[in-house]
Amino acid sequence: MSKAVFSLQKSKVFQRAVMFAVINPQPNGAGFAGVKSNVTFGDVDGREGILLQCRGQGSLKYWKVVLTDSEFLGLTKLYTYEAKFPVNLDSEDFETVRLPFSEFKAFYRGQ
Repeated sequence: MSKAVFSLQKSKVFQRAVMFAVINPQPNGAGFAGVKSNVTFGDVDGREGILLQCRGQGSLKYWKVVLTDSEFLGLTKLYTYEAKFPVNLDSEDFETVRLPFSEFKAFYRGQ
């Protein structure tokens, strides 16, 4: 069984989140661990996307951000909008990842 933990750290100086995941892959190599957190973006008019400061460790070469629109929660067909991106595992420095809203793709049940 795979596990993941997401912890939000806030202080007067900074705000960051830490995600820790342990993946137990299936015999075919497939594995998944994720965390769901409700985040309100407020007014996104005029915004181009999401900016992340992240640092990968271990062997998770790709991360994915999944967005849902709260307007559609509770409906029988819930679409998500997903953007997958590579993470540099060879550096101990944080990297900046830009995820334009135009690069998010619509999915229904992961397809």
